[in-house]
Amino acid sequence: MPVQMTLKTTGAELVRKGLEDLAREIPLISRQRIYELMQDIRDVMRTPGVPPSHPIKWDSDKQRRYVLAMLREADNLPYRRTDATPRAWDIEKTSNGYRLYNPKNWAVYLYGNYEGARQSRIHEGRHPLAQETIEIGLSRLPGEIEEHITYYGRTRGF
Repeated sequence: MPVQMTLKTTGAELVRKGLEDLAREIPLISRQRIYELMQDIRDVMRTPGVPPSHPIKWDSDKQRRYVLAMLREADNLPYRRTDATPRAWDIEKTSNGYRLYNPKNWAVYLYGNYEGARQSRIHEGRHPLAQETIEIGLSRLPGEIEEHITYYGRTRGF
């Protein structure tokens, strides 16, 4: 006796449309979450550093002379914090995402570079390393995007 099976598809058009909507939403969900993450990282980077311990741990005598000359020229001796460098962190939209940056030339000595290097001894432990802060934030990203996509899918009946 032959075995026969018939499959009937119902609602396929609705599922197809839902998947197409989801495909359009994923980049928007991802881009929005990336922007929110960049804002979180920017807020951490904008936190003013703790005051230095004394004696100051200069990298070199040349650095000490340069910094003191710069502060004298700016009429900022004795030194008064302006927190201009931490406040300078900003986010810029690019064609494929966002860019977090600090336009101050000396920011690399406070926060280090993208490899985690170049932070001056003066600022070690006083200001967050940019690389570490970004890596910690990015480690959360895949799970959070997946969570947002799942939430979107559930609200659409998937």
